[in-house]
Parts: sequence; structure tokens; C-alpha cells
Amino acid sequence: MKQFSYSFLSAILALFIFSSCLEDVDFVPELENCEVDTDHFGQFSLAFYNSNPQESSSIKNISYEALCWENTYPIQIGGIGTGNCGDGYEYITNPRLASGISLAEFDTAADPDQYSYKRYLEILVSFGCDQYSTQEKFYGLLSQGDYKLAFTQDDFSAFTLNYYDGKKRYSSLGVDNSNSELNVSNLVNVKPDFNQEPAGNNGLPASVEATFTFSGLLKAEDGSYLSVENAKVRGQYYRQAPWGYFWEDWGKGWND
Repeated sequence: MKQFSYSFLSAILALFIFSSCLEDVDFVPELENCEVDTDHFGQFSLAFYNSNPQESSSIKNISYEALCWENTYPIQIGGIGTGNCGDGYEYITNPRLASGISLAEFDTAADPDQYSYKRYLEILVSFGCDQYSTQEKFYGLLSQGDYKLAFTQDDFSAFTLNYYDGKKRYSSLGVDNSNSELNVSNLVNVKPDFNQEPAGNNGLPASVEATFTFSGLLKAEDGSYLSVENAKVRGQYYRQAPWGYFWEDWGKGWND
């Protein structure tokens, strides 16, 4: 009877140790066999943390997910942009414009007549206003190669990552991503569509299709963190202009 008790206790102890080891595993799934049928797509893994995983190797993620998105409902992959290049709110001068790509998942449970997002990932890069002033300058904003992630909004030609999970927003701004890089490849200049007038805000301005490959750490206001891992995104970003302004060459033909 005593021998049985020792054996039983040993088995329970071994099971406890094994279970504890499982709980300590910090695992981010990699995407396998991610096949898409659309030209624009996104594949990436997400790992959520209660605190900064850079501070200690013992900080493990509390949840993770691997996503393989193609550009079909309820997923939408489109171009975004920000900035106004002039006197903005309370006469604060804004010296930048930003172009980027948004990967959004619509909330299928919401009113179908409303655009309600369940979650989205944004990839933005900012430049000085003058660098958008001609099509040629715009097409030269990015070239094939590696870029840094921005620490502040004043880090021009560096990328910012934003993510919204339906409850809170995460941003790579203010986070140490000095060891991370974003690779740009397979750039294709897309001819503007001047069939609509004015070409620009109401038509389709000059744009570029490109593939972005990256990983990065993002932080929410409540101190929680999100790690975007092994991301590969292909989308289309557009030439921007200050609010209410049309560049002089908008409305002209491709060779004008």
C-alpha cells in the first residue's frame, strides 16, 4: 500500500511539472499553406502580451493567432493616407503626408449598411509634403530594400504599424523596434485614372503596388503589447495631397 502511494504521488508530481512546462511555452504559430486567389493579401501571426516581452524572456504571450487573409469580403485590403501639410487644428503646422495599406475585417454581425470593422492592421510611412508634389517624386518615395520602424511621428521614411482588435488600439510608435526592419519589394507603378474629374480625391491618383515583409512590437495605452510576426502583405498605396488641395499635375495625362 505504501509503495502504491509513493508511485501515485510521483505520477501526480510528474504531471504537474509537465503541465507547468506547457504553460511556459511561448509559441507563435507560423502560417503553412497560406493560399490566396487575390492579388492583394496579408498573412501574419499575432501574439498578445500583458507586458513588454522585451523586458524578460519569462514573459509569455497570453494568446496568439495565425491569419491568412485575401482581398474578399469580409476582408478588405485597401490604400489609406493621413496628413494635411499646412496649418491644422489650433494652427499647428503639419509637415507631413503619409501613405499606407489597411487590412480590415468587417464585422459581419453589424448592420450591413454600415462600415463596421471587427479589427484591422495598418502599415503607414510618412514623408515631407513636397515629396508628393509630382508623380515622379511620389513614385520615388519607396524603393526595394529594408526600412526602419518609426519611434515618433517625426521619423520620416520610417514605417508605423497600427492594430485595432475591436476593443483597443496598438501602435509601434514609442516602442523600441530598433532590431526590426520592414522590407519593401516587387514595386509596380500604377497609371492614374483620369477618366473621372477631378482626378485625385474623387478619381484615382497615382499609386504603387508593393509587398511588405516585417515583424514588429506594438503597445496599447493600457500597457499591453502585441507582436506582429512573420508578416507578408501585398497591397496598393496612393499618392496623397493636403486636405482640399489638388496638385498641379492632377488631371493631366500619363505623358504630359
